[in-house]
Amino acid sequence: MKTAEQCYGTFGLSINASDEEVKTVYREMVKQYHPDKNSAPEAREKFIEIQQAYESIVNKNFASNRQHVNMEDLFSQFGGFDFGPFANSIVHAGRNQDRSFSMSISFIEACLGVTKTISYTYQSACKGCEEHSKQHGKINVFSCSQCSGLGFLRRNVGPVSISQPCGSCAGVGTMLKCETCKGQGAVPDKKQISFKINPGMEDGSVVKFDSQGDFNYKTNSYGNVFVKLSITPHPTITRNGVDVFSRLKVPYLDCILGCDVEFESIHGIDKINIPPLTEAGAIVKKSNVGINNVGGHFLTIDVEMPKLINNTEKKLLNKIRNLKLKN
Repeated sequence: MKTAEQCYGTFGLSINASDEEVKTVYREMVKQYHPDKNSAPEAREKFIEIQQAYESIVNKNFASNRQHVNMEDLFSQFGGFDFGPFANSIVHAGRNQDRSFSMSISFIEACLGVTKTISYTYQSACKGCEEHSKQHGKINVFSCSQCSGLGFLRRNVGPVSISQPCGSCAGVGTMLKCETCKGQGAVPDKKQISFKINPGMEDGSVVKFDSQGDFNYKTNSYGNVFVKLSITPHPTITRNGVDVFSRLKVPYLDCILGCDVEFESIHGIDKINIPPLTEAGAIVKKSNVGINNVGGHFLTIDVEMPKLINNTEKKLLNKIRNLKLKN
């Protein structure tokens, strides 16, 4: 609720203006900003402001700095308000309708890039409304009779006047007459989008598709579609930036003597050289096999010890040990 100064200020008048002066300016501004005659986005908000200010002046119902009402207690006394079947649409009235989806992709797909497809049902522009607009220059919109085009209903609770969105027009102030869409301005339809996920996409990244969401006849435009990506972890490979990391078990003799061993990379099975006398925990790098073939694959070596050795192996190892002792 506004103060007296604010209410009179809405009409460009001082608080000492007469009722007749207020009424004259009020009528002129109503004609100027009425939603049926002014299609500007800000016209409806201005029209509501005019109505509220005029009602406050007529009823001498202004905000006071000394008056305080606990609104939570006030609503609880009356059990809240029922907005009927339009309860969900009230929040979105006059806005584009965006759609959000979640999609899981594998770790390898995130590293290499992949093409994915989403299929969904959305609200498409009503052909019946479009045809009426072509024939008459505009869609068949009329002021809501329930709220007189204001978009809200007012009720007095003690010293406080409370406004609630109109359940008939979903708080818009106007209603649409069309047999095709039953006044919704849009009809359900199906859509499919194929899109490419670039290599190196991060977990939690959001891909946006402009104007692929639901149609809103108030703004004559479509909302957007957002797809949030969730990357399923790989059992053995991790990633940081363009580099990837894993561990590699190498038999102890190969670590001593050196060899070429196979390992699992994001591109499939690859080979890397293990230098002689490689110790446990050492890190070897295969270059240009990371993200976009730019980063590297870093492998931490785990020395694999045998669980059993036969007599021949034991004799050979003892010979090697004796040689080391002699040297």
